[in-house]
Amino acid sequence: MRRSYDNNDESFPMNPTTVPTKTLSGVDVTLYAVSAIFLVDQIALSAAVGESAIFWWLVVILCFMLPNTLVTAELGTRYPEQGGIYAWVRNAFGARWGARITWLYWINIALWMPAIFLMFAGIVGALYLPGLTLWGQIMLGVALCWLTAAINCLPLAASKWIPNLGTPLKFAVVLALGAGGLWHGLEHGFANDIRLLSALEDPLAGLGYIPVIVYGCLGIELVSAESERIHRASRNVPRAMLMAALVTALFYLFGTLGVLAAVPSEEIDMVTIIAVSLQRLFGEATSGQWLAMVVGGAALFTFFSTMVTWTLGGNRSMAEAAQAGEMPACWPGSIACTGLRSVRRWRPAPSPR
Repeated sequence: MRRSYDNNDESFPMNPTTVPTKTLSGVDVTLYAVSAIFLVDQIALSAAVGESAIFWWLVVILCFMLPNTLVTAELGTRYPEQGGIYAWVRNAFGARWGARITWLYWINIALWMPAIFLMFAGIVGALYLPGLTLWGQIMLGVALCWLTAAINCLPLAASKWIPNLGTPLKFAVVLALGAGGLWHGLEHGFANDIRLLSALEDPLAGLGYIPVIVYGCLGIELVSAESERIHRASRNVPRAMLMAALVTALFYLFGTLGVLAAVPSEEIDMVTIIAVSLQRLFGEATSGQWLAMVVGGAALFTFFSTMVTWTLGGNRSMAEAAQAGEMPACWPGSIACTGLRSVRRWRPAPSPR
């Protein structure tokens, strides 16, 4: 028979003497949730769709993002357990399936992180170090991966400030891109036809890019991985999720409009588009060049804060699986998330009968 877990079960693998400190307030949780799903680099990816990007954003927001947020908010309210998605799957389908979903969740983040930091290095080369070679970009990306791992070893009370600072900077960067792009379009003519009616003329043109847009709506469940450290989790988690989804949807639309207004779709490069857009919008005068570099620096910090947010949540789920004996205690995610404290020694889970 499939084994189920209950918090009142004496065999439930947790340390009853350990009471996690409530370090995340309602504001912290909201900023954490926004930091997880609101990705500045996603605007570059969605702008590459072209003129039909706005149409497909509206479709994905209505048909996927809002329903997914409502379902996840309900899970976070009914089952506010440490480990988030790991705990939900474990309780519903057993420990082995919980371990499998945790592994897939963790490896997704591990493979995604180098891609984000290579984009980080590409923007550094475009804005600050034009002579930066490919190997230089790779070494910068590797250094950022290690820095992210080091931050995961800090207590949550300290590491939470990375997403807390990164979230308002994301708003500032997208406001600059959106407002600057629309202003540039009004002054110099729009680089693309961004009318919704234009997109409806050939809506299937961007059909192949739907996974790219859906990708930008994922991660709303991440904050539930820290449920035991959230003040009044059953109230604050769903509020944070709903607020994050609505704010993110609006800023994604606004930022994509700004980029499409200023840069022709055929010239959009997904690695350097943020730098190209900033230089086109603000780089005509010396003061504008400095503004582009400041906004670009803020964008770079948001890339870093996004990866810190995701690794914190993914490693927390991995640590819960390790404490349950479903993952090795020496696994990097479980070690990082417990601040280099020891976790329960790994043992194979009993085979289902």
